Amino acid sequence: MIWILCIFTLFFGSCGQKPQETHYKEIVLQAPQVNTPSVPVAQTIPADPHAGLDMSSIGIPSGMNSSMSNMFSWTVPQGWKEESGGGIRLATFHLLTDKEAVDCSIVTLGGMAGGLEANLNRWMGQLGLQVSDDNLKQLLMTVQNLKTKDGLEAKVFDFTNIQAQGNSSDKSMLAAMIDVDQTTVFVKMTGSIEAVKQNKGNFLKLLGSIMRR
Repeated sequence: MIWILCIFTLFFGSCGQKPQETHYKEIVLQAPQVNTPSVPVAQTIPADPHAGLDMSSIGIPSGMNSSMSNMFSWTVPQGWKEESGGGIRLATFHLLTDKEAVDCSIVTLGGMAGGLEANLNRWMGQLGLQVSDDNLKQLLMTVQNLKTKDGLEAKVFDFTNIQAQGNSSDKSMLAAMIDVDQTTVFVKMTGSIEAVKQNKGNFLKLLGSIMRR
């Protein structure tokens, strides 16, 4: 009988106890911050409009072409046809009999437009010629000085002089530079070696007829 009372005592005694409370602590783990170096936004560097003097890619303000054209006049050689200029060209000329034979242009740029030697080296590169001191020296030694109709001094460079080993169909050039009133006037004719030689006389006539208005 005594053991039965002990069981009941233990049973009711345990029922009277309060349940144990369980406590939780929330721990938030943050990922370590990584300092990523800021990458500067690429800046667009404006191309120097005179660098390389690529006539097809140089833009000019509206109205400048006509304004410069009004500064000079010239006489079109017989057998040649003048066409309106485009871009920085004041005028373009072709043969009446064969439009593809030669391409002649008159262009004006401010200042020295890159300088004499830089332009000669650039033109040699355009013709696929070796850009060397020897070729540059030969061009400078064979330069032809010419005065235009109103006394402007022009320097004429005949690239056929350094193409003695070339074929008659190879591309060549006649180029002239006139410095006037802080402006450089370029008169340039390209074509095959044969075509450039055949039309050199008319090129010089066009160059000699240039005068300020």
